Parts: sequence; C-alpha cells; structure tokens
Amino acid sequence: MCRKCYVHPSVLEAYEDGAALPTSLRGPKAYQALRPEERRAVALLLERQRTAGQRTLTARLAASLKQRRTTRHEPELRKAA
Repeated sequence: MCRKCYVHPSVLEAYEDGAALPTSLRGPKAYQALRPEERRAVALLLERQRTAGQRTLTARLAASLKQRRTTRHEPELRKAA
C-alpha cells in the first residue's frame, strides 16, 4: 500500500469484489479535463456510490441466508453427537 497516496475505500472494495474498472465516463465537461485513468476512477466511485444500497442489501441477505442454513442444519448435528 502506498503511504503517500489516498486510496478510497470503494476502490479497495471493488478490488476485493473483483469489479472491473469502467471503460469510460460520460458527464460534465469537467471530467474531460481528466486523464483517462482518472476518468475511470471517477466512474468507478460514482458507480459504487450509485449501487451502495444494493450491495449492502445483497450482503445482508446473503448473511441472513447463510445463518438460516447454519441454524437449520444445527439440530441435525446435535442429534448425531
């Protein structure tokens, strides 16, 4: 990790999720002044911000289902023991 640069947490999350960087960013002319890699980074951050609620809900649902499966199988384990 570079100590001289700030890495936004969404960039790290995207890396952990295996998300690909967006190929382009359409929007205000101000974005056109950025270098291509900077535009992709801004596009990634905007996309992660837009879908933040969906990812959170998906993660909570997945955790709930995992817990339910574990709880459902738990009595069977007790009977076998």
